[in-house]
Amino acid sequence: LIPTGDFTATVVCGEETQPCTSAQALEGNNNVNHIIKLHACPQMMKTTDQTHSPDQMLDCEIQLYNQILQETRSKKTQIRAIVFDPLAPRAMGQIVLKLLSNHINAVDFLTDDILFVAVGPIEEDSWRENLLRRFHNIVKYEPLFSADVIIATDGSTSVNLFVTSSGDSHFINHLKKVLKGIKDTVSGGVITEIQEVLGGLWRYQHNFKPSQFFLPGDYDNRGSLEQYLSQQPLGHQSLFQLEAKGKANITVAHLKTALAITLETMETTGGDAAVEMESYIGEGSIMSAIWSTGNVIVLWDGRVHIDINLFTHDENGQWHDQFQGSFKKAVKDNVMAAKGGDSWHLKTVLQDEQPRGYGRVVNFKRDVANRERPHWAVGKYFQNE
Repeated sequence: LIPTGDFTATVVCGEETQPCTSAQALEGNNNVNHIIKLHACPQMMKTTDQTHSPDQMLDCEIQLYNQILQETRSKKTQIRAIVFDPLAPRAMGQIVLKLLSNHINAVDFLTDDILFVAVGPIEEDSWRENLLRRFHNIVKYEPLFSADVIIATDGSTSVNLFVTSSGDSHFINHLKKVLKGIKDTVSGGVITEIQEVLGGLWRYQHNFKPSQFFLPGDYDNRGSLEQYLSQQPLGHQSLFQLEAKGKANITVAHLKTALAITLETMETTGGDAAVEMESYIGEGSIMSAIWSTGNVIVLWDGRVHIDINLFTHDENGQWHDQFQGSFKKAVKDNVMAAKGGDSWHLKTVLQDEQPRGYGRVVNFKRDVANRERPHWAVGKYFQNE
């Protein structure tokens, strides 16, 4: 994960009597010029509940500071990588974070580009992930990446690998090579899965002055204009997702009756709509109705979730809202009449609307009714038109 060689790495280990496998692995790496081992302070290992007094934390911080200061100055080097061994306690991560959150310490001890690595069992809490996210927030700017990787063997042993890397524009490729190397070298079969990769903020360019400004006329928008003029909107579609909040004993009969009542009360259906089809799917059901100017499909999961797919030839979003409001009221009235009680309600958790038609339609009719030439269809590409 570090493309250049001859760098200094720091390994945060467990107590001094415990093996530090991460340091042992780095000792066999020819690219590592020097290793600083930070063993857990004795006072950090005396408690089992992960809580320590402020004095204990401060004493350990001073001890780690002096060790890092002495080794970086004696070797005239700065730290390029920090690795948290699986046996490193959470308190050591907290202290290292506090130490490096100090800007002066970060400038003195760390190179401009830095790599943080932490490995630990999946079963443990997420302090390693949270720790590396804190380091991510300290570095902030691109090129910056944080990755969460699961490594599992056929023997059902799984570990989390957390990596935060700055200064490596090709981090993804380097990470994939590392994971491939793990698969090739570990016998018995290894499965690796990248769970998440986060990037950093764009680096601020002070007093940035662009070399050239581009206006709409500098772009070839002929294809966009062709699509804009070709679209023919013919209707309005709304999608509603409803969920019952509270204890609701909804049945297919309640929904069918509610849909019929809604169709009768909505005047623009002209009275010619009726529930045309009803099917059972698993624990739920699907029903639909068709009338001369539209249609509706109601899908129920058999429990608390209801989807409404409503289409009309008229573009009237207000009417669509009234339809779903009338349906919700009819469902609740029917359930209350059958079961009693009013300690629940149907809530709209998602609502989406879009035009329907042909010619790659993306606009409602009201948006393209006059078909005037849009303001962005200008420039050298339209001179002959």
